[in-house]
Amino acid sequence: MRLPMKMITRQKGFTLLEVLAAIMVFAFGMLALYRLQAASVVSNAHSDEITQSLVLGQSRMEFLMSRPYTRLLIDPLLMDLDGDGTDQDLNGDAADDDGGDYGLDDVGAASDWCMTVDTTKNLSVANCTAALRPAIDYRISHNIAVDKQYSQTRTIRVIVTWVGIEGKAMGITHSTTLNDDKSIE
Repeated sequence: MRLPMKMITRQKGFTLLEVLAAIMVFAFGMLALYRLQAASVVSNAHSDEITQSLVLGQSRMEFLMSRPYTRLLIDPLLMDLDGDGTDQDLNGDAADDDGGDYGLDDVGAASDWCMTVDTTKNLSVANCTAALRPAIDYRISHNIAVDKQYSQTRTIRVIVTWVGIEGKAMGITHSTTLNDDKSIE
């Protein structure tokens, strides 16, 4: 009687099914990395927009604050040119009698002063009515309110607006108060 011969098998390599499974796992991993990279690019662009607007707003605020106090009453840059931030609190309750914020929130052509900055060309223009191009143009406005909460003070608010890379309207605000009192000079 003959004994059955043992079949010796040695498996070398991978089956087609194992290779396909490995490719699928690799593909999903690469897709996740791609999405992470895309989100990172958008986040970095948004951070750049905010940084740019903060630098522009702070620069304007520092320029206004550097104006001499002796010129506070005659400097057109430190005056409420449209009158919406002057004599708005006739009853003395520290609130705008017209229900607004002493004209401090006006932007663009409605503000006391406005300029549009093209950051790609380092160009500033006084056009405050044209549409803003996303992630390129920044509109800098500033408003002055006289005696907003305290007598002999001027509140300065600088507002920078822009259209973000995702097409959303964005903005930042800087505010400070200057004293009209000549005794501090």
